[in-house]
Amino acid sequence: MSQDKLKGQYFIDGSAYTIELSNGTGAIHLSRNTCQLNYEYAEQMQSIQFAIGGCTKVCCDNELDEILKSSLAQITGFATQKNGLVLYGKDTLQLQRKATP
Repeated sequence: MSQDKLKGQYFIDGSAYTIELSNGTGAIHLSRNTCQLNYEYAEQMQSIQFAIGGCTKVCCDNELDEILKSSLAQITGFATQKNGLVLYGKDTLQLQRKATP
């Protein structure tokens, strides 16, 4: 799978949170903040790791935002699906690809 297969906007199933991925970088849009992401993946091993960078504000993240950031930082694997990604680690995150207009 090339980087282009992961590229896109995703929403976390059952929430308003979104994640954008593009060539090893991206962003996670939380309830009040947007945080920068860097990610590395190994296609053959189905592994992926995220590093969360700076956020737009240093305050104001609610408890669910903090849980999501912590979960994303602990992701180690992924599986592609027809309309999204599943991210595995301490928690499992189901991501649905946003339709492009």
